[in-house]
Amino acid sequence: HFGMSAPVDQWDRALASVGAGVTSRRIFADLGLGANNQLSLVASAHRAGLLPVISYKVGGDVEGAIAGKFDAVAAEAAAHLASFDKPTAVTFWHEPHGNMTPAQYVAASRRILPAFKIGHLKVGPLLNGWLLDAQVGVFESYTSAELFALWDWFGLDTYESGTITNPGPAKPATRIRAARSFLDARGINLPLG
Repeated sequence: HFGMSAPVDQWDRALASVGAGVTSRRIFADLGLGANNQLSLVASAHRAGLLPVISYKVGGDVEGAIAGKFDAVAAEAAAHLASFDKPTAVTFWHEPHGNMTPAQYVAASRRILPAFKIGHLKVGPLLNGWLLDAQVGVFESYTSAELFALWDWFGLDTYESGTITNPGPAKPATRIRAARSFLDARGINLPLG
């Protein structure tokens, strides 16, 4: 899937500037703000024929997530998402590197994501793609055998380095190939997104 995100008031203009090919809409939500947080954007994405890709944070309380503080709200959010009866992708905390330790990410993902394994909902990570450039060990530390078994898909955020007038050497396609090699080397057969 080729997706993007933009502030709500800039979505239409951003989508028009990108042109054809966008098939998913990144939506940033927070379980700390309740089960309905960003639900209207999910509905809008579905109406537009886009796959919603929802990244849930937890009000900055990762330890609370690990301890179960957000279990009930995650289950309620999942029920709302499942009620659309349409394919929906869910992740816990996109690009976690620098916001928590790998162990916290793995533990919180194991706690939060199972609630979203209902209906047409599919779960997976959105890891920091730039770690594949030279820090594969750090990238790998945000995964585990248990998470690979839980995830329905595997994703990463990747950006072209440099500027529009002076693009850098790191290209998104290079990182996507690196992610596929990463998965293949571990015998993991998950769709890459």
